[in-house]
Amino acid sequence: MSQLFVFTGENAFLFGEELSRWTREFVAKHGEENLTRLEAREANFRTVWDAVASAPFIASRRLVHVRGIPR
Repeated sequence: MSQLFVFTGENAFLFGEELSRWTREFVAKHGEENLTRLEAREANFRTVWDAVASAPFIASRRLVHVRGIPR
């Protein structure tokens, strides 16, 4: 099952801390090779789609973090 989580709001510090926690725990469980980080200003739809559609490498999950999505 695919899931989409969007962190948005006024408290950028709190969201940054929560995202760091999620990333740390994900990498510990599924490995760094299943984490993709993208900058929204440098990514287009195809780039994001390719990252999301890629199968995890020897794991059950993959995490794609797109930073800087405009409001």
